[in-house]
Amino acid sequence: MKELWRISGVLYRETVFKGIEEVRIVDKKPEKLVESAKRQMWLNKLIVSAFLTFAVIVVALNPTPINCTILLVNIFFLFILFFLQVVTSFVSQSFDLLHLLPLSNGEIAKVRLLTFIRIFDLPLAVVAIVTPLSFLFHSIISAFWSFLGVVTTEVLAIAIVFRLAKFFHTKIAYSTGG
Repeated sequence: MKELWRISGVLYRETVFKGIEEVRIVDKKPEKLVESAKRQMWLNKLIVSAFLTFAVIVVALNPTPINCTILLVNIFFLFILFFLQVVTSFVSQSFDLLHLLPLSNGEIAKVRLLTFIRIFDLPLAVVAIVTPLSFLFHSIISAFWSFLGVVTTEVLAIAIVFRLAKFFHTKIAYSTGG
């Protein structure tokens, strides 16, 4: 599994680079583009994580139904806004080279899944940990339901981002003849 994680890291960096490279400034050198891509993705993840952590704590202090709804809507739109470009690059990524490695089809599927998870790793982990801890001050039941609501919202947002990216990539590939 450790080797699959390492391979997914290489594919993740390529995906992030492709996402940033599409909007690159022509004068930049490739080394600077790679660093810019890494920095941009980590910045996106940190911004989303920090905002969501703040929002979860504020809602946990006053857990009214409207505040919880606003939190879930924020999670939903932040995931779509910040990760659509990179997921579009992921959808367009060719994993054909993995068949040249001594990997089974199941291992290739795991590498693809790990690469996809890496796009959302920090925000998913932060919100999945902070939410139940924040609501735990009220009760275990509220912590459970808030965690379930956040996870459901994240899964729905990721599914929609994936579908939008796939739709966008299909439209672009079809219009360019590729």
